[in-house]
Amino acid sequence: VEAMPSFLPVAIVLAISHCLPVHASIIELRAGNVDTEKTKEIPQLEVSLQDEEQRPYLINLKEVNEDIKKSISNIIHESLEEYIPENTFVILASHPEIYEIQKLPGVAWVGDYKPGYKVSPDIGKGARKLTVLLGHDMHRGEEESLRFAQILSESCKITATMATSKTLLLSLKDEQDALKIASCTSNHHPVLWIEERKDVKVWSAPTTGSTHNLHDPATEIHFRSTDL
Repeated sequence: VEAMPSFLPVAIVLAISHCLPVHASIIELRAGNVDTEKTKEIPQLEVSLQDEEQRPYLINLKEVNEDIKKSISNIIHESLEEYIPENTFVILASHPEIYEIQKLPGVAWVGDYKPGYKVSPDIGKGARKLTVLLGHDMHRGEEESLRFAQILSESCKITATMATSKTLLLSLKDEQDALKIASCTSNHHPVLWIEERKDVKVWSAPTTGSTHNLHDPATEIHFRSTDL
């Protein structure tokens, strides 16, 4: 019998990792659990009702290996980037693509990546800034991201600006409810994750002879070497 490793993997943005069996049915999102044994798979629509719009889905695999990843990538013409323990990926796919993926022998379960899964539980009503992470799309450039920021601004009555081709920043007015804005934002298919953006205080000084008292547990410390 092999001993279990004495370490836990680092938690990623979307999920909290657990030591589960290879064929685990529980997907642990930060916004809540998804039990694939109790949650229905997506139904297959009639051909007349199918369309080419890209929607987000959870793909739970029997096991993660290069063969099944390649099979899925060949269908959606994208690399699989958004991994969630255990054995799950978030992808953007059209109806014909997701039904083809559903038939692959290495796929255990396929479900909708619902709007509620996208919203951080740590967002407070009074938050004035939100960060929006967009789903992986290697074909999305700055122009497409700017266009989506404009759509989001008009739809949710906020100011959305692009930080990168995959990240948007939302600025809210004082009277706006951040939870309602996050809910509105989560209904848009390209959105993968929404969280509160907090202001960062930066000290820039040489480490030699420079000290700061850091009592805030939320403080992040970054180091940069000028000798590399």
